[in-house]
Amino acid sequence: MSDRSRIITSALIVGLVTPLGAATAPASGSDGSQSSPVAAERGTCRTGKVALTFDDGPQPGDTGKLLRVLRRKHARATFFVQGYRVRAHPKLIRKITRAGHRIGNHTWNHPDLTGLSKRQIRSQIVRTNRAIRAAGGPRPTLVRPPYGATNDRVAGVVKQLRMHEVLWTVDTHNWSGGSVDAIVHRALSAIRPGDNIILMHDGVATSGRTVKAVPRIIRGIRKRGYCVAP
Repeated sequence: MSDRSRIITSALIVGLVTPLGAATAPASGSDGSQSSPVAAERGTCRTGKVALTFDDGPQPGDTGKLLRVLRRKHARATFFVQGYRVRAHPKLIRKITRAGHRIGNHTWNHPDLTGLSKRQIRSQIVRTNRAIRAAGGPRPTLVRPPYGATNDRVAGVVKQLRMHEVLWTVDTHNWSGGSVDAIVHRALSAIRPGDNIILMHDGVATSGRTVKAVPRIIRGIRKRGYCVAP
């Protein structure tokens, strides 16, 4: 990650890891069962907050399994989705929304935005926003540039769209084929007191291992005195 990317990440952590009361409030359309994360996190933020984020989905199979894991663990997350996958699997967007999770924009088909023109960058983001809305999700306010690649041109387009770039502070490298143990270790060994954003993926070939790792990650986060806040 570049120095500029680290600056953006640090500046926007506060925007992603919201105050606990706001982070755990049920999203529009969720049912009464969504009050459980409030109780799960109450009093556990003495060390800081950790946002769980998942990129590249939604993906049939793994995204649904992940939603079930998060429900059992009474945890919320942010899903940065690709537009073409949203169009192909709109029901998953509705499931994510009903469960009270956040949905962010991860572009239409995952290009390096720094190599595109302003018009192309805008198209990647706007098409994805429209697909999310057409699928029944809320209009996203967050954008995660693929590969964490950003520059002044990308930032300018995002700002014009009244959105915010969000990167990460912890990279689990779960896309690289590591074991479940390795994913858990990378997540928990890198969190630091204060606010953290963990990068994982639910839309890659190895996402099944992430599904298995997430319960252990959540347990470890809470054991260390952090709360899970999307």
